[in-house]
Amino acid sequence: MPRKVIVVIGIMLCFGVVSCNLFKTRTPQEPTQSSSNRIPPTDPEIVLQNMIDAFHDKNTENYLYSFSSVSFTFEATANAQRNFGSTFLTWDKSSERDYFTSLMSHVQQNSAATLKFDSINIVPTAADSSQGDTNYNLAVPLAETNVIKNFKGRAQFIFARDQTGWWSIRRWLDIGLNTSDSTWSDLKGTFAQ
Repeated sequence: MPRKVIVVIGIMLCFGVVSCNLFKTRTPQEPTQSSSNRIPPTDPEIVLQNMIDAFHDKNTENYLYSFSSVSFTFEATANAQRNFGSTFLTWDKSSERDYFTSLMSHVQQNSAATLKFDSINIVPTAADSSQGDTNYNLAVPLAETNVIKNFKGRAQFIFARDQTGWWSIRRWLDIGLNTSDSTWSDLKGTFAQ
């Protein structure tokens, strides 16, 4: 009796090994997400650095981590509000996702957008909030035109800290510095359409 059991188990193992290719190597799958340089945002300046990295990495999820999950508002420049009609009336975090995803699909394939913040001034306003003010320069190599489009202006942020101690942007006001410059609001309006 034990010999029959051993023979049956042996036969089953042989079929299992042959049919499943257990020892055959397979081709590795490509990663489904882009790289991530996201740093836990333990202070407001790290939120801005994560935004810079999200543009470089073309990483929508990391970009969205920059914004408050509780409430987020964006106020576009007056010029962009005139040019893009009602686009900015209900702008929220999902609007940020839609615009960023659309924008990244138009960036040249082997290129990345470059975001720089200059003259960053962040002042605490309470234990769990700060106000930030900075100039920005965003260079976007658009595939359709094979040129880098520049967007310049000033951003005022209200940062909030959540119960985990991580910071995010609760309110963002975009300000144009020169009437001849295209602003971040213009970019958002264009790719929100």
